[in-house]
Amino acid sequence: MSRAATLPDRLECQLMTINELAKVLTNNTAHKGCADPAQIDLLGEDAIYSAITFLSEMAHNDLCDLLNTLEGVS
Repeated sequence: MSRAATLPDRLECQLMTINELAKVLTNNTAHKGCADPAQIDLLGEDAIYSAITFLSEMAHNDLCDLLNTLEGVS
């Protein structure tokens, strides 16, 4: 399987992971100050933000690679 063939799958996986991590942060924020405390502390939140940043940079690079590949086909 060529690199170009795997790019859409990788991009989809990266974006879905970013989406799920954002949901975790949203859910955690909703529990702050409640009787049931938030389960992720500030260090955990920072780690998730870092992961989202890292994944979004990878997704951007993969999108650029995919678009460059498509330009070469047409």
